[in-house]
Amino acid sequence: MEPINYKISKYTKLFWENKKLYVYNTANGLKANIFEDDLIEQIKRLNNGEMISSDEIDNRLVNTGICIQDFVDEDAVVQDLITHTLTNDYTSLRLIILPTRECNLRCVYCYENKRAEYMHDETVRNLIEAIKKYIVEKHIKSLVIEWFGGEPLLSYELIIKISAELMSFCNDNYIDYSMLMTTNGYLLDKQRAEELLKYNLFSYQITIDGDRKFHDRLRVKKDGGATWDVIYNNLLKLKDIKSDRLDITIRINYHIEMLETIEDFLLKLKSDFNDQRFKFYLIKINPPANVDLDFDCVTNRTEVIAMDYIFDILDNNNIGLDKYLPNLNPMSAVCYGRMNNSFVIDVDGTIRKCTEYLEDDKLNNLGNISNGRFNIDQKVHSQWLYPNPKFLSDKGCFHCQDYPICCGGVCPIYWLRENSLSCSIYHAFSDKILKMYFEQKSQMGDVE
Repeated sequence: MEPINYKISKYTKLFWENKKLYVYNTANGLKANIFEDDLIEQIKRLNNGEMISSDEIDNRLVNTGICIQDFVDEDAVVQDLITHTLTNDYTSLRLIILPTRECNLRCVYCYENKRAEYMHDETVRNLIEAIKKYIVEKHIKSLVIEWFGGEPLLSYELIIKISAELMSFCNDNYIDYSMLMTTNGYLLDKQRAEELLKYNLFSYQITIDGDRKFHDRLRVKKDGGATWDVIYNNLLKLKDIKSDRLDITIRINYHIEMLETIEDFLLKLKSDFNDQRFKFYLIKINPPANVDLDFDCVTNRTEVIAMDYIFDILDNNNIGLDKYLPNLNPMSAVCYGRMNNSFVIDVDGTIRKCTEYLEDDKLNNLGNISNGRFNIDQKVHSQWLYPNPKFLSDKGCFHCQDYPICCGGVCPIYWLRENSLSCSIYHAFSDKILKMYFEQKSQMGDVE
């Protein structure tokens, strides 16, 4: 048999940090420290465009995907992986449920139309029955429920009722069952969090918009009252919960003025939540166009500058990258709306794909729940899953090393409404994040 020639994968990135070679592959998520001289020499030759035959190549470079056979069409391989993951995964079901459209807060930049509407008993019965039937008919092996709103904890008893029934069904049928919640944290005391742990609700996203001065300008109660003290104290008390599975993301929505003191606030968070179960994540405020604010927002053009500044703060203060590094894993930057197994269940039983455009009944209305079934218009659904190939070609996605990460277009609403694609903000920072990660690992004497 004639020897096979190998070339470096187009998705392999090389980094030199502290005179050490690190390798990252965007197609398979490999992150490795290469320290053997022979391996480094072969990688250098491959990276210079040289082919190495199977008689000479180190099999570790082949097995890890750092290099591939010279006749393999990597574009086709990655495209097949993307298609399978986004549109052919029928083993799991993710439902984002809005038990209410009401909220106890009136955040000044919120895009939602609040209304005192709660899920009716009939909708609840239909929802539970529809989930059970879907699981059985589709042979689902994993069910993930995410509670959203409004403020979901205004429907605490309803959440317990639905969770208890679904968990019992999943346990009886050997289905993996887990829950998440996006909440403002005002009603999330320790007792409730501990009760929800019994129903496999371990993961929360809770927003604290800077210190008290900034937060209480942005995230106020319906009557205009302050919320920082209650939410922050609730977060502190969550540390006392005895569960390694607890996973709290503290999200910070920032604007220009807040950036002036953001380092001090991050250091406070690092000190107060010196607990690996608590992670921090920052994102710019992106208010609706018709909302007038008394502060300046970071624009799409200046977001890169703002995030560069934030990453420098994280790096200089050794604040973990736990919520950022996963954005560089294969298909990690893809919106849940692009996945065929992900649906939003509105308070009235309407089935949607996106939580941000809840009033769009043309593009964001797939059908409804009735007679204990999901009634989904597959033609409407399919347009959310994959953009027009022409958009991908025009944007240069097929030639981008980060294509396996975002799969061409993060947010479906861009191609549905604007006939264009949106790149992940992390595309501009993929190299910087990886270098920070490798530097941290180097300091620890550890790497994946």
